[in-house]
Amino acid sequence: MVRTQGDMASLIPAIRRKVRDRDPDAPLTEVSMMTDIVSASLTGNRVLGLATALFAVTALLLSMTGLYAVLAYYVSRRTREIGIRVAFGATGLHVLRSVVGRGLILVVIGLGVGFACAFGVTRLLQAQLYQVGTTDPLTFVSVGMGLLVIGALASLLPARRATRVDPVRAMQVE
Repeated sequence: MVRTQGDMASLIPAIRRKVRDRDPDAPLTEVSMMTDIVSASLTGNRVLGLATALFAVTALLLSMTGLYAVLAYYVSRRTREIGIRVAFGATGLHVLRSVVGRGLILVVIGLGVGFACAFGVTRLLQAQLYQVGTTDPLTFVSVGMGLLVIGALASLLPARRATRVDPVRAMQVE
C-alpha cells in the first residue's frame, strides 16, 4: 500500500520501479486505488439496498392503491347512507372526517400488524443494518408517521367524492 497526495495514475510507474528494485521476484500484477477496492467490495450491498428500496416503493404504491380501492368501494356502497346524512344536515366536513377516519383506522390496524411482524423479524435483519439498531425508535416512529400521512392522502380522493353526494340522486339510485 502506498499513500500519496498527488495523482495516483502518474505515480504507478515509479512505484513499480521501486518495488522491482527492492525485490525483483515480487508479483506486481494489479495496481488499484483504495477507493476502487472499497467501492468494488460494497457493490453487492449497494445492489441489495437498491433492490430493497425498489420493493419497498412498490409495496408502498400497492398499499396506497389498495387503500384507495377499499375506500372508493366503501363510498360507492354507502352512497345512499351518505346522501341521507347530508339530507339530515351533515356537512361536507363531517362526511370527509368519516371517510378519512375509516381509512386511518385501516392504516392503524395495518401498522399494528406490520410493527408486530417487524419486531418479530428484527434478528433476521440485524446483519443487513448499518449504524442503526433493529428496534430504533426514531425509524419506527418516522415510518409510522409517513405511512399515516400516505394513508390520509390515499383516503382524500374517495372522501372528496363522498362530500359531493347529492341527497336527491342518492335516494333515486336505489
